[in-house]
Amino acid sequence: METGSDRFLASIDLESLAFGVLIVDEQGALLFANGIAETLLRDGRLAELIRSGAAARRGPDGRPERLRRVYGLTMAEAKLLSALMDGSTLQGYAGDAGISLATVKTQLAQIFAKTDCHRQSDLMREVYTNSVLR
Repeated sequence: METGSDRFLASIDLESLAFGVLIVDEQGALLFANGIAETLLRDGRLAELIRSGAAARRGPDGRPERLRRVYGLTMAEAKLLSALMDGSTLQGYAGDAGISLATVKTQLAQIFAKTDCHRQSDLMREVYTNSVLR
């Protein structure tokens, strides 16, 4: 039985995409690899990319680096944003990080400027819906 995702995949020319595509089944058997993915497989780089990507996505430890790269934040700003994503308050983060609340508020203002957000709720919506961060 054909599913919606089957129809979607059939409608895309996977060979023409500018990024590698691998399709595997539930057991991890390779069903398809486009040209870019085949090159990565052949060069032995794919396993390292998967390991580094998995490590970065595993938890909050890799999150600040991803936030830094995606939004052009400093590492201090990225660590604050990561803490806010985990539910930290500004005052709580200041205490945990050993910095003043004024410094945290300055960092947050810079984060707002770099993400084009004006409120913390907008900022959380931005980071939680950004497909690059998933």
